[in-house]
Amino acid sequence: MAIYTILDEQAMRDVVAHYDIGRLVRFSGFTEGIENSNYLVVTVRNREKTDKEYVLTIAEAQPHKGVTFVARLLALLYSQGIPVPRPILSRDGHELIKVQDKPAVLMTKIEGTHPLQPNPQQCETIANALGRMHNATMVSALQHTSHRSLEWAVGLAPAIQGNLDSDDTELLKEGLLAAQRLQSTTGLPSAIIHGDLFRDNTLFLGNRLTGIIDFFSAGTGYPLFDLAVLVNDWGTNGSTRLVAGNERALLAGYVSARKPTDIEK
Repeated sequence: MAIYTILDEQAMRDVVAHYDIGRLVRFSGFTEGIENSNYLVVTVRNREKTDKEYVLTIAEAQPHKGVTFVARLLALLYSQGIPVPRPILSRDGHELIKVQDKPAVLMTKIEGTHPLQPNPQQCETIANALGRMHNATMVSALQHTSHRSLEWAVGLAPAIQGNLDSDDTELLKEGLLAAQRLQSTTGLPSAIIHGDLFRDNTLFLGNRLTGIIDFFSAGTGYPLFDLAVLVNDWGTNGSTRLVAGNERALLAGYVSARKPTDIEK
């Protein structure tokens, strides 16, 4: 169970008191995720009959600055009509609160399930949303170095090489060198990228994309990195071979929202 910060009922009531969202009805921890603690929080207002659902994310490793960036990024994307969770401001107008001295953000909960075997229509839809996300962040003032940046990878490499065989060690070295060469390329456009857009970080109802979630690896980077993740994960259906229909749909969906530059092509 991926809950590292344990909250009892009184502690969750104290969290809810920071927000104008009514009174606590119930809460439970999510088992998914490996880096943060996530809780489903259900509240109701006295004058309303319908419960409202939220997700409380407590950042276990990221500093306050990184979580603030995520909240501001989500607010920007939400304002642009991109389906992402909407951060809830606290009563005093803050994007974050502290829970056991850790930064935490409360967001709207999005309905849907992960597309474990995506079809071409779902592929086209998510790629189009990704292109719109890149367009929105290219013209924004948001900048952020992801905690899973190239610098992080270069620093981590020596620590893991002892667990790799010779072939994988060479593959790691080649990959890092290629990434470093790419980083020095002039003219390659940058934007805020999701950085982790695998199937389990999206939600669909049928073929309708209801949400892109988990932006805690997001940061300034190359849009084509996000597109490469889509093709390698969404375009393979769990095998090592590309599914032609999915691959074409991903590329078509992305280009319909954002046309790559000549150097990107």
